[in-house]
Amino acid sequence: MQRLALVVLTGVLLTACGGDAFSPEDVSGTYNLETVNGSPLPFTLTDDSTGTFTTTAASIILNANGTASISTTGTATIDGTTTTFTFGGSGTFELVAPSAIRFTFPDEETGSGTLDGDRITIIGEGDSFVYRK
Repeated sequence: MQRLALVVLTGVLLTACGGDAFSPEDVSGTYNLETVNGSPLPFTLTDDSTGTFTTTAASIILNANGTASISTTGTATIDGTTTTFTFGGSGTFELVAPSAIRFTFPDEETGSGTLDGDRITIIGEGDSFVYRK
């Protein structure tokens, strides 16, 4: 389960730098995970040591006051038993460079993505996550 959380949240575990391009009001809203590596959900990750994890939905909410939250829902199959999970977190975001966004979460972990119209793309651990508003 921790590996799935890591994969989904990896997008918020990278860094970016630069100057402001937009205001938080310009990009506020709910962005739903649309594709992982170019394929639509569900996204399945198999970890031989722990089991199979399938993401069925995920979203990032950006608020005009600069706060952000992320939520992921799916199923985990471990030792033949399947359970449903939902997990998430909250923190802040800032817009940097002409098309970049940086997230900061409570554990001082940071992450970044790119903005392109109504999409946020996050690359992490070799996977590409595209969220659409």
